[in-house]
Amino acid sequence: MICPCMKVSKEDIAQAIEDGASNFKDIKKKTKIVTKCGKCKNRAQCLIRELFAEKDMIEERDEGVCLGCQGDFFEPKDQEIPLSSEKTRLSLEAKSEKKKKKDKEKKKDKEKKEKKDKKKLKKKEAKKQEEDCKKCRKQKEENKKIEKKQKKNSGKKKDSKD
Repeated sequence: MICPCMKVSKEDIAQAIEDGASNFKDIKKKTKIVTKCGKCKNRAQCLIRELFAEKDMIEERDEGVCLGCQGDFFEPKDQEIPLSSEKTRLSLEAKSEKKKKKDKEKKKDKEKKEKKDKKKLKKKEAKKQEEDCKKCRKQKEENKKIEKKQKKNSGKKKDSKD
């Protein structure tokens, strides 16, 4: 299966060529290949070029790899052959660069967010510690007051016993 999305096989593409398709666009119209997700495009172009070569519709230039495998393997014979390998390569490189840039920006944003979250957490902890400290001071003050009252009361009790 060359295009699983549209269920297009090698035989379907060969039949489209037999029916008169002379370029990628014609085959795409007849078979609906590369019309859904597009992941099969390079595979399809490779196969189409091979089938055109078999039908003597294009000439092989020299040994190398086909378009889908990152090279321009065939020279057209009066037919429009889809996208040159150079355009494809440049397009893939541009997409790769964009993805790298986007990933880098995401990483920076994530680091910024983590830094911001750390600062918030530190502030929150400091505030909590300060509040705990205030509570401690308050509790100590209350304890001192209670001790003073107890001392006063215990002193009064001693006076009243005497």
